[in-house]
Order: sequence, then structure tokens, then C-alpha cells
Amino acid sequence: MVLTSNGSKTENRFFINDFSLPVKRRIQYIDAIKGISGIWVAFFHYVLAFFPVGYVGWGSGVEDSDRAARYFSEFPASAFTNSFFPLYTFFALISFTLATAHFGGGNGEPVRRQAVKRYFRLMPPVFACTMICYALVAGGLMFNARLGELAPSEWSSAFYGNGASFWQAMVSGLFAAFVYGDGYYCSILWCMNAIFIGSYLSYGILLLFGGVRGRWLFYAAIFALCAAAWGDCAAFVAGIAAADVAVSFPRLKSIRGLGVALIFSGLAAGVFFPPVWLPRGVQAGALYSAANFAFLLGFALSVSAQRAVGFKWLCGAGKWSFALILVHFPVMMSFSAWAFVALTERGWNFAPAVAASWAASIPVLALAVWLFYKFVELPSEKFARWAWEKLR
Repeated sequence: MVLTSNGSKTENRFFINDFSLPVKRRIQYIDAIKGISGIWVAFFHYVLAFFPVGYVGWGSGVEDSDRAARYFSEFPASAFTNSFFPLYTFFALISFTLATAHFGGGNGEPVRRQAVKRYFRLMPPVFACTMICYALVAGGLMFNARLGELAPSEWSSAFYGNGASFWQAMVSGLFAAFVYGDGYYCSILWCMNAIFIGSYLSYGILLLFGGVRGRWLFYAAIFALCAAAWGDCAAFVAGIAAADVAVSFPRLKSIRGLGVALIFSGLAAGVFFPPVWLPRGVQAGALYSAANFAFLLGFALSVSAQRAVGFKWLCGAGKWSFALILVHFPVMMSFSAWAFVALTERGWNFAPAVAASWAASIPVLALAVWLFYKFVELPSEKFARWAWEKLR
């Protein structure tokens, strides 16, 4: 899953994921959204691991018949602990950024290049993350089970019940994570198959329908099929549609307040709409995908919103977002959990132990992200370019 820009300071090129596509300027608000979403996802998982207030999803131990009661008993806190909105923002951004360049005057060559490079760019970080988690599990350095005993989180205890297997970890990092979303060693890798397949769905849509006059009907039909069969992939269709609307209907930018209204409507639907209210057969992924259509389109239409998130540090955080997404889970379940357990066993109360363990984890996580970016992500970008040169 390529969720970062390559960090270049060149301003006359916009880097879509990790591959440069020539467009007029660097779209900084995309980097800012990546940075916000990456931090949001990491914080979301820390909350689930330590005090998942009102959480009713996988690993919560809540029966289906009790989900609504549990959800509303802790509302509005449960709106945060049950929303996967920021992860679907990443999904939608993958297609949104590529489609923005495509509809802005590009041709099919960048799309084909992305298609060839995709596995070679995703595999090294996914493989490295999987093997890091395997080593921690095999070495007895994952303290998630003990964390689950001391903190009110069954989610933390739900991992690594079958021990560690080197062969299984190898297969997972090279193959299984992309084919069926194997997230045994690193929970976040459950979404790798959605990203992998969704990326190729995006390439196909752009190449087959990107120049068709009635492509809006194709978007609607494909979105409906994805929403019914696999809601995760609907986000990629939503990203393409949002980019197409923004580029094809520039006059929408002149409608005062429209962009901001779309942003807030997307956030309201993606974060505060109770997923327990969704009708049977409607997947939550369809809700998050539709919400991100409004969210991304709103940013594309609103210069004021783009400026509001245009802080240099926040735009820079987009470069590190993929590394943060992958690395925060092993850091959380090893160092953060260990620190919390150690403090609790020394007589610390719950809240001070959480605060201290989280504070101590910040520099550790920052170092881990930097190391992962420098020694895994950057080489994987070079590997993908090498693969493109050999296979094109």
C-alpha cells in the first residue's frame, strides 16, 4: 500500500504515491491529508489497545445482538472507536491522486507504469513489516496478551494465539497479505489485498472508461457492485469520481462554501453515522467510501480548506504516513504494551501508566518510522523503478 510521497523538494512535479507524474504543481493538501490520516489511524489503534470505549468490531467480544446497545451506551466516544474513515481515506487517495493527473491532461502511460510497479513497490515494506512482527512474536517480545489482561481491551488479546511460524510469515509477506489480506502478524495488513486489488481496479477504470463520455454511469455501476460485494474497493471508485468531478467541473469552485460543506458532510457521515444503523447487506466500507467522495471533492474545490491544512510539518508528515501506518502496530504491541505492563505491575494506576507509556512511545515510534522509511521504503522505490525498467 503506497501512501506516501517520496519527499522530494521539487515543486514542479506532483508525486502520486511514490511515482512521479508530470502536472503543473505539487498538490500539498494531499500530503497534509495523508499526514492527518496516518496519525489518526495510529491513535485509533492505541485507543483500541488500551481503552476501546464502545468498540463493537472484530476482537471486541461483543455479540452481534448486543452491538447496538454497546455502541450507544458509549456514544459519542464510540463514534471514534468504530470509525475506519481515515483508512478509507488512504484507499480513496490512491485513486484520487492518480485520477487527478490523468484527467488533468495526462495519458495512459503513468497508469500503465503504476500497474507494473505496484507489487514491487508494496511488497518490500509489507514483507519487512511482517518479518519484524514475526521476530517480535518468536522472541516473546509482544506483550499484547498481558496488555489485554490489565487494560479493558479484548482486542489486544486477540492476536498471536497460534504462535509464530517463519514459513507462514514468509508466505504472508510475499503473497498472502496481497491475496486475502493476511494480517496475522501485523493487524493493519488486513487491508493489503483491498489496496492491491483496488489499485488495479482503478487502473482498469481509468484506462477503459477514463475517456468515455458517459463514464459517470460506469462509476455508479461499479461503485454499486463494489458496495454490494466488497465495500473496501468502493473507495477507489469514489476517489476517481471525486477527482473527475473536480477537474471536469471547475465552475463548482466558484460556489461559495460548497467545498467546506462537502468536507464536513463527509466527516459527519464517515465518523458520526452509527455503523450499527446500516441495513443488513450494506457494508460499512460503502459508507466510508461515499463519505470520502464528499471529503476529497470538498478539499479539491476549496482553496481555503487547502490552506487550512497547509502547515509545513503536516504536509511533511504525509511522507512518513505509510511507514507510520505499518510500524506503529509492532511498536504498540511490543514497547508500548511492555512499558504499560511494567508500570502497572509496579503499582501505577491505569491512567498514569497509560500516559507515561504513550509518552515514552513517541520517540521510539518516531525513530522506528524514520528507520523504516530510510532503509525499507526508499530502497523499495528504487526497486520498483528498476522493475519497471526491466519489464516495460
